[in-house]
Amino acid sequence: MDNTNAPTGLLGVNDPMDAEEGGEMAGRPGKDESDATGGFAGGDAMMKVEKGSHEFVLVQHRFYTNMGSTVPHCRLVELHRVLYITPTRRARLEAFDRQVDAMKQKHGGNPNERFAFHEASKRNVLRIINDGFDVSAAPEDGGYFGIALYLSPEPCAINR
Repeated sequence: MDNTNAPTGLLGVNDPMDAEEGGEMAGRPGKDESDATGGFAGGDAMMKVEKGSHEFVLVQHRFYTNMGSTVPHCRLVELHRVLYITPTRRARLEAFDRQVDAMKQKHGGNPNERFAFHEASKRNVLRIINDGFDVSAAPEDGGYFGIALYLSPEPCAINR
């Protein structure tokens, strides 16, 4: 299957001690696959973004800029684009696009989109890719602020 024009999102894996843990970056899905090759998580589900590519460098810069004093303890191990090639994923992307359009109309053309960071294990990242964000996967203790989806908006990826 040719995925060169499939819409995508970004996923970064970050953990210097164990690459099984990662952090998902929820951002505006892109459509340009020119810098992405390879894949994991169900074959066509994702494509690896090559180190040194413009996209990798941009995300790496944003990631490290937001890590504050923890930068020496973190590294961006891999970056993958999530492909929206299944009917369910395309429907989610189309719903997202409709929401962006509604926000543009409401705010005079500016949808105010932002990158956000979401920490999750590799297993949970794969669940998010397959099933979307779901609060049923919240910590059993209810989380710090209760059952919710926790995103850290850029430029505040962590508490400094």
